[in-house]
Amino acid sequence: MQEINKTSNVTLFITDDDFDDREFLSKSLIENGFYGNIENLQNGAELLQRLQTTPPKANDILILDLNMPIVDGYDVLKIIKTDSELKNLCVIVLSATSKIDDEAFCLSLGCNSFLSKPLSYSGYQAVSTFILDKINNLSS
Repeated sequence: MQEINKTSNVTLFITDDDFDDREFLSKSLIENGFYGNIENLQNGAELLQRLQTTPPKANDILILDLNMPIVDGYDVLKIIKTDSELKNLCVIVLSATSKIDDEAFCLSLGCNSFLSKPLSYSGYQAVSTFILDKINNLSS
């Protein structure tokens, strides 16, 4: 019951242009006990629009791919972390980027965690466990 209380008031904004990646992550989060709201967005422009129209709660988490059309994850991260209303949101970068300096760059911009996209569904289970642990730590 304790986990339900910690996740039920959380919205996860999964922002990724790959439908399958959004679906795999959403499904594995629910299977692992996430009871909150999941909003799937296709690109950074959709995320920024959503955050402007309905401001997120302090315990909401942004899961952000880097390589997306329209507005990519790098620009979204810069915008969020320089916005006085949004800068304290937890941002987890989840990307298949192969650029070696991306993790350090994203951490320097203020992301809270940097994860590589998994290559299998069991990998998404591990990512889900990481996100759920993050929620529990933020709620403590």
